[in-house]
Amino acid sequence: MSVLHPRRPLVRAAGLLACASVLLLAACSVVRLAYNQSDTVVYLWLDRAFDLDHRQGNALRRNVGQWFDWHRHTQLPVYAKFLERAEGEAKGPITPALACERRAEIEGWSRTALDHAIPMLARTVRGLDEGQLQHLSERMDKSNEEFRDKYLDEDPADRREAATDFAVTWAERFYGDLDDSQRALLERQVAALPLNAQDVYDERVRLQRELLQAFGQIVRGKATQEQAEATLRDIARRNFDPPDPERHARLDRWKAAGCQLTATLHNTTTAGQRAEVAKRFDSWSEDLALLSTE
Repeated sequence: MSVLHPRRPLVRAAGLLACASVLLLAACSVVRLAYNQSDTVVYLWLDRAFDLDHRQGNALRRNVGQWFDWHRHTQLPVYAKFLERAEGEAKGPITPALACERRAEIEGWSRTALDHAIPMLARTVRGLDEGQLQHLSERMDKSNEEFRDKYLDEDPADRREAATDFAVTWAERFYGDLDDSQRALLERQVAALPLNAQDVYDERVRLQRELLQAFGQIVRGKATQEQAEATLRDIARRNFDPPDPERHARLDRWKAAGCQLTATLHNTTTAGQRAEVAKRFDSWSEDLALLSTE
């Protein structure tokens, strides 16, 4: 579990297809039902983001369906085995190092999912026009406004409360209800993190600008499929592994802090809460294993 994700804009903008990953499925009450509807959810999200016409939409729907067919049969078995291990690990204490090891595995899923999605994304972007690029920009602006309204209140106390509520919501998806002392711990831990909502917002806006610029270059330059894929892969690579030493170090600090928070919270949980998360992992693992054979 990771309660803050500094690269969330990348996942939303391009790696949304990784919604099939365990972390997002954890937010769903019925994993199999959620996954079987994911192709429609992803298609609709991208269709609305780009304001596609009928022809473009049909092509995207086919491509998304093909992506999920690949994902179902090659990636879900990986997730299921991961959850089998996690079930056992959740029953005892964990270290920040173990939390980081598991976080790195999950990041690897996102990298793989995004890499496999890039050809589809490149084909979609190459077919856009200026009006659709403008529509995407306006959608991003609206989304950013909603983020600011929810997490960037002018009152620092309200910001802290929003960040704590976000962390508590994610934690309770795994452990069930937290008690007052655990909530207080999360509040202190979140307040002490080396990143905050403003950092997440800044990363979000930076990536959006990078994507819009790249999409514009692909469309206006009439890029070939190979050129478009190379452009998108470069963006993904630079966001997973920033070439700038300062930004790379900052990202490493954020990751380490998230691992520390995850381990600290887990090690305060009761036997009942650990049994609850282990039970959920077992159920999700079984569901994913079944889904992979359908």
